[in-house]
Amino acid sequence: MFLAGIFIFALAPVLGPATVPSEIKEAIPAQIYVQDAKAAGVPSTCPTILSGQIVGGTLEIPRVVTVPKGRCPALKLTARDKALIVVPTPIVSLDSTP
Repeated sequence: MFLAGIFIFALAPVLGPATVPSEIKEAIPAQIYVQDAKAAGVPSTCPTILSGQIVGGTLEIPRVVTVPKGRCPALKLTARDKALIVVPTPIVSLDSTP
């Protein structure tokens, strides 16, 4: 039994992830870092750091909606091919009760 456990443990990295990434069902606040504006479909009038919400997809390939900023309109983007880096941001509560 012990040897079977070691064998299964050794094979775990080869077999891949145990679960399929789950779809985003609720909006998550995020910062969007633009690495390649042209590949991401971001206009040149936009800054390289945008605020927005993850509204769909998965955490591996999120779909985001950005907040308009200056001459940069609100955008609907999908983070693919490292053109965008999407970082979920925590919601800070001002409530001090545990």
